[in-house]
Amino acid sequence: MNMLLFMLAASGTDEELVFRGLMPALLINQVATGRQRKVNKAIALLIPSLIFTSIHALRFSNGHFSFSPSTFAMVSIGACAFMYLRQITGSLLGPLAAHNLVNAGTMLMLAKG
Repeated sequence: MNMLLFMLAASGTDEELVFRGLMPALLINQVATGRQRKVNKAIALLIPSLIFTSIHALRFSNGHFSFSPSTFAMVSIGACAFMYLRQITGSLLGPLAAHNLVNAGTMLMLAKG
């Protein structure tokens, strides 16, 4: 029960702060100020989603890393949905709640076997 409560309340907080909060803000700020080469806003929003998805698709076992294309595909849907929620609401609360619900649901499915 404690794990479920954690998943519902806090499991995605750090990821949302970094991937839907900090990274897009830094990239968009760079675009707006022109300090670096011009980057399309869509690209500035896509980069954090690709990094988020890639990190989740990497696995380490038996002394080496592997990449799961199916995990990449599934997580990319969530990453894009979370970024979309962030953009339409202007808040991290929507993607944070959705992320935590997905994590809790995944935990419950894995627990059932």
